[in-house]
Amino acid sequence: MDLQTLIEKVPSTRLVLYYREIHTSINEEWKMWALDMMEVGYQQSSIAQLAGEDLSMNPFEFDALVELIFNELGLKCPQDIGKYEYIIWVAHQVIEGNMSAENGFSLLSQAAVNTNFHKAFLDFYYLNDDADLLRRGYPACYGDGTMHQDNIEEWMTEYFKKLLFK
Repeated sequence: MDLQTLIEKVPSTRLVLYYREIHTSINEEWKMWALDMMEVGYQQSSIAQLAGEDLSMNPFEFDALVELIFNELGLKCPQDIGKYEYIIWVAHQVIEGNMSAENGFSLLSQAAVNTNFHKAFLDFYYLNDDADLLRRGYPACYGDGTMHQDNIEEWMTEYFKKLLFK
């Protein structure tokens, strides 16, 4: 299976790719992804099992189940693809109005911390720090100088738009 085709059919695949890379335990998003997969026609028993699993599933068994699903689907995932796809997933959430741009930056800034400051997330980490400085009345240090205390949300929204529509 082609990863891009799967992402087009089930956009939350971007989120679970990231979760897989950082070894997140089972959560509601994993279960919803499995349900979405089934809804578009993926009927593997492993996907059905994930959809019906309890949130207290043993982490080692969960990791094994996830790997089984990805193997059964024949998904080849280049190293770090989940990190970049997560950024795109967050950007879509912001643009579609499912979360604020500031919340999106906050999530991606936290992802920088969670991934030991992976390069994919560094701009978000530094720009989120700039926003915090501006909110407290201090000058920003990292950005291009166009983010100001009164336009943080708008600036961040535009950043996500440029990311998606460049």
